Amino acid sequence: MFLRRSEIAAAVLAFPVKFADVRRRRRVLFGDDVFAGITVPRDALATRLRQVLLNLILRTRQSYAERAGRDEQLVSLVADMAGPLRSAAAAAARARNSPAASPKEALERVAGSSDAVASLSSARENETLPAGSAPAIVFSLLEIAGRMLERVSQVRP
Repeated sequence: MFLRRSEIAAAVLAFPVKFADVRRRRRVLFGDDVFAGITVPRDALATRLRQVLLNLILRTRQSYAERAGRDEQLVSLVADMAGPLRSAAAAAARARNSPAASPKEALERVAGSSDAVASLSSARENETLPAGSAPAIVFSLLEIAGRMLERVSQVRP
């Protein structure tokens, strides 16, 4: 994304989840920190986060239906869920005024001791899951995304 300084405020409002992540993860290599002064409005973050989570849930259900019965393809579906789930969990924590140290930690907080969340790293890094476990993991991750959506829906400006 290439932005002019004059576009930053509008971009923050249009993409609050992305810019909440940029605020948290950025490193300035050279020059001024143009994001130092930005704030992501909590109501914009919560609104967009509801959209992101609902979209993730709907897309995942469709992808599952298209790949059901083919575990090797479900492994990639699980791996693809890691980034959006972690980012959404971090944004949700921020919207609820309880930020986490990392997106991974935020998701672990939401999910508790979920085997499905523990499986995300294996799916991403090793492209494997225990034989026959992929369907249950996908449904567990969908349940976690649904819980996040419920929690974010309770956030008030």
